[in-house]
Formats: sequence, structure tokens, C-alpha cells
Amino acid sequence: QHNNTLQHNNSLQHNNGHAPAAVSCSSQNVRGSIMQSFLKSRWDMVVHHIVGLVLMWPYILYFRTGRGDLVLGMMFLSEISNPFVSLRAVLKQLDMNDTRFYMANGILMIAAFIMFRIFLIPYIYWTYSCYADIPLYKVPVTIPIHCNISCVLLMLPQFYWLNIMLRGLKRYIREMIAGSGVREGARDRGKTKGM
Repeated sequence: QHNNTLQHNNSLQHNNGHAPAAVSCSSQNVRGSIMQSFLKSRWDMVVHHIVGLVLMWPYILYFRTGRGDLVLGMMFLSEISNPFVSLRAVLKQLDMNDTRFYMANGILMIAAFIMFRIFLIPYIYWTYSCYADIPLYKVPVTIPIHCNISCVLLMLPQFYWLNIMLRGLKRYIREMIAGSGVREGARDRGKTKGM
């Protein structure tokens, strides 16, 4: 064993303190397979963020011409739901998805998503109707067509993600009810055995 330790220390010295190439390649292969697995299973999220960057970044930097500050601010505000989404993933990795904290975070995630992503475009239209002093129903025919098209394109993925979240919540509640029913049934059987 002493020889193995010396060999390991020598290989670290020859590699400037870094792990031997065989170890590095192995960890790179693992990271690569994890990345490939993520890209295959969550391709929609990757596409969503790439398209968002490709379309929004040039608009924000070059094409806004000083207009649309409300819309830009609302787009940033729409990111309020992201910490809840990230916390949900962390709790799942920590195998804490059967806790009340996980459930509360999921409800807050959906509430923030509805408030800051689903109600976003209707709120912007309402704000414009107040600004232009026109009825709300006239906003779509008053603003330029590209604004309406942009709003529709922004809303479509939001409904897609909300649908996924609501289906997940429904499945989670069903599993929790089924799980608690099993526990309660086992507890009741234990009580009748003791009688």
C-alpha cells in the first residue's frame, strides 16, 4: 500500500499537482454523459433559453431605440419564478421531494409563475390602455402587429411550462394522497392487531 501511495504522489508531481490523465478523462466522460443526458431529457428548456437569448439580446441592445422600458422591466420581473424552479430541482436532488417544504415551494413556484409570466402580457396591455386612454379590447388593434406577434410568441411557451407545472402538481398530490392512505391504512391495521 505504501508503494501505491508513492506512485500516486509521483504521478501528481509529474502532472503539476493535477490528477493523472486517466482520472481526468474518466471524470470528463462522466460529465460529458451527464451533459448529454440532460440535453436529451431537457432539450425544450435548452432551446427555450437559446432562442430567448438569440431573440431578446439584440432587441434589448440595438433595436429598442429607447422605447419599451415597461416591457423590458416586465421581462426581467418574469424571472421571479426562477429561484423556486431551481430550489425545486435542488430539493429533488437531495431526495426531499416528499416534504412539506417541497410542496410549499412548488405552490409558490406556480403562484409566482402565474402572476409574473401568465398575467404579464395582459398587464402590459392593460397598462397601455390606461396610458393611451383607450378600452382594453382596442389595444390589440391599436398597437403595431409585430407587438401582438411578439406577445403571442412570448405567451406560448409560458402556457406550455404552466401545463407541465400543473400536471406535476396534480401527480404529486395524487402520490401524496396515495402515500398517506397507505400509511394511515398500515397504522389502522397496527391498532386493530393490538386490540
